[in-house]
Amino acid sequence: MLLIGLGAAIGAVLRMYLKKTIWINIVGAFLLALLTKHGITPAFLTTGILGGFTTFSTLNWELVSYYKQKDYKNLLIYGLASYAGGIVAALIGFNL
Repeated sequence: MLLIGLGAAIGAVLRMYLKKTIWINIVGAFLLALLTKHGITPAFLTTGILGGFTTFSTLNWELVSYYKQKDYKNLLIYGLASYAGGIVAALIGFNL
């Protein structure tokens, strides 16, 4: 459990360092699918680092932030790219 928490902290710091980069969720989905497809599933890496890096709650908070700012263009772009891009990246990772 401590290793998962440490991994999550590392992932969260990486996410904070990169700030609002749309690629975070797409890259995270790709890496998680790629790693698990090849049996690389240590909880420190998957649940910890990648879980902290691609937090779903942060994604939704960012979408609500765009909504509150009435920035509907970026709300739509960020939301669609994160969800659709994440699915596509996960499929590509799974099939490699």
